[in-house]
Amino acid sequence: MPQQDRHQWTDSFPWSLAYRWGHSALTADFDLSGDTPRLLRVRRPGEPEPRPEETETDPSLPLVDLVLLGDDTGGARARFAGTATGGRLTYRAHHSTYSCSDNAGLHRLTFELHDPATGLTAFVAYESPDGIPVLRSRVRLRNDGTGPLTLRSVGSLLLGGLPSPDELSVLRARDDRLAKCRWYTEPLRDSVPDVGQGAHGGAGHAAARLAGRGGRPTDGHLAMGALQHRTDGRGWLWQIESADGWVREAGESAGRTYLALGGPTYDEHQWRQVLQPGAEFTTEWAALALGAGFDGALAALTSYRRAVRRPYPDHTGSRGPS
Repeated sequence: MPQQDRHQWTDSFPWSLAYRWGHSALTADFDLSGDTPRLLRVRRPGEPEPRPEETETDPSLPLVDLVLLGDDTGGARARFAGTATGGRLTYRAHHSTYSCSDNAGLHRLTFELHDPATGLTAFVAYESPDGIPVLRSRVRLRNDGTGPLTLRSVGSLLLGGLPSPDELSVLRARDDRLAKCRWYTEPLRDSVPDVGQGAHGGAGHAAARLAGRGGRPTDGHLAMGALQHRTDGRGWLWQIESADGWVREAGESAGRTYLALGGPTYDEHQWRQVLQPGAEFTTEWAALALGAGFDGALAALTSYRRAVRRPYPDHTGSRGPS
């Protein structure tokens, strides 16, 4: 069957400061008004439009949650915001494609960002199978500077603008060798304290952080979890596609909930990666499924798992795994 591959490069700052990307089952809204883009929200068509208070999200949440070892320009406060390095990554271009073959379609979107201070270039890649309300994301870093850079942690997906922790329940799955997949739920506010205003009058920040332990990604907890709205039943279910360590952070920023998903980090796993000039590093994929409650999101994630095992056409037109 003939393959289709449509794409568009934008190599200057986009004319529109609000950018919507997606397909019939999922839309993602980006804010391009600042120096660096922000992912505002991911939603299914037909869901209620965000309330006025939900349209204002913390401008300190960039696309990339990135910490460089020895880069202390932003201090502890900048670590929450994705570090000063993540916030310094400025927009260069974006690339949107749609590939279709054998009735299987895949939407791709890549942002190219750059930090003039270090020479680091980041390619933030989003993918979504056509007709399935799942967003997957990963980040590729390239050292275009003149000296080595040491990565302390790099997130795969950072999303803000979710409902307040007061409105959400969090689901986790304990997992041990003799006691598998023990899902349990609790109000998100039980593990995310309400800190109110920060010391300088800004929005306070608080988070619940969970990390995989040992050498197996399923040691202690599954590399999965979910949020569920306690009133309207919306569900957000994620998996971190790592064969090693992983970290999940769900917290409050500017009165809304944010979600950060990624692989191993220096703090939790003593992980680090040195990038010599010209070297690259790519994170693990993280996937976020949307649905009506936990069961609906789980059905979407199951469809996604089946879809990504099929060979999609790549950007060159040849068939191969995504």
